[in-house]
Amino acid sequence: MFFKYFVCLALLACTSALLAQNDLYDLSQYKARYERRPGLSLDSRASIIGFYDRTRRPNNDFGILSWGNGFLNRLTDTVIATNSIRSTLSLNVDSRNNSSPVQLPSTETTYSLEVDLSMSRLFYKPGSNKFWGWSGGLDATQQGNNTPDDFAASRLSLTPSLFRGMGRIEFAEDALLATWIMQDLKAAGVVNTYASENIDQLAQTITDIIGNRVFDFRRRRIYELKQLNQTLLESGLIETESFDLFAILNDNWAFANRATLRHGSQFTYGIQGAAMGQLLRDDELNNIRRVDLSGGAFLEYERHRIVPQNNGSHGFGGRLDILHIFEGTQVIDNDFDIDREWWQAYFSLFYRRVWLPNSRSQLILTNQLLINEWLSSSVGPNPGTSTQFNSSRLRSTLSINYFLNYNWTMTLLANLTANHSQNPNRWTLSHNISLRTTYFIF
Repeated sequence: MFFKYFVCLALLACTSALLAQNDLYDLSQYKARYERRPGLSLDSRASIIGFYDRTRRPNNDFGILSWGNGFLNRLTDTVIATNSIRSTLSLNVDSRNNSSPVQLPSTETTYSLEVDLSMSRLFYKPGSNKFWGWSGGLDATQQGNNTPDDFAASRLSLTPSLFRGMGRIEFAEDALLATWIMQDLKAAGVVNTYASENIDQLAQTITDIIGNRVFDFRRRRIYELKQLNQTLLESGLIETESFDLFAILNDNWAFANRATLRHGSQFTYGIQGAAMGQLLRDDELNNIRRVDLSGGAFLEYERHRIVPQNNGSHGFGGRLDILHIFEGTQVIDNDFDIDREWWQAYFSLFYRRVWLPNSRSQLILTNQLLINEWLSSSVGPNPGTSTQFNSSRLRSTLSINYFLNYNWTMTLLANLTANHSQNPNRWTLSHNISLRTTYFIF
């Protein structure tokens, strides 16, 4: 029922009632360049998740998830660098139907702790859209539950890659904010008219401000508004300061959203590897040590375009991974070892549509298709590892973001997922409805 309401809202977002972009400036022409762009945010989410298929009774979960995310980005004509750290804490309560034939507790509480470190670098040739780069990630996870059959799992994984490609994805949030400021100034009569050069100049100022953040929040706001005011004075659009000018600058800077509208295209190809070690302790079953090593190649393409009519964007893309995987598993209590190796292919497609009804809200629809194919194996799949079976997944996600202010965002999200697995041959359906809040510290 909730998903139907989301679909209706998506259709309404396509109507002409949405704000139109000012025809004087093409947002897709703006190229933000900054030496660094730091950010730190705290997020939390409460979700209701349902799972349905014909082989077992329905399950409904209630989960609480919170995480902190910090990043430091660098963007110039020749270098793109991203550094991020993410820490996650989740708690999930799984309630089962009492008439379920499986003798399990009616309620099970699970927890998960995770720390994820990632880095990536793209190096462009001067005057060219060709690049090469590398990326890497380190992930550590601890999971467990509170049932009588105590369960706990520890995992550590490393994922390096090396790649080449061409093209570049740009982001237009600074030019979008500059456009909204100019539109409000004209509507209030503070300026009579403005040109595309004025929007570009104000957008450059916004880029410089965000790229030079400091931790003194009180003095920072004064500095930011002075920089915006000075840019408008130097452009000649205004001759004197006024309360309307201050109110419009402060309102847009504090409350307008920073929608990251993507534009451009990018093709990437390269090699990748992964190493994962896992220790599994289960009082009911066996204690297990597991090591996974994989290596292979990938191709990836994505293209995004800004839609002039409503300040939105749409994009599509796909990725193909072909990996050779080796798995070594040791069942500790039974002194039993299993070694497997196989080839596997992953293929994905996505389509993403963004609408901006106004400067305070954002509507995003994402459709994604994922296909996992088992190519060959020396010993056959492991019945305990579902990812080794041929499977496909189609997911549609609709989210509504409401920006309370620059630092605080509320998100209502709903997705519907259809899964198909070849062994056993069955379809499953699941839904997820969640409310998320994000506090962007700086």
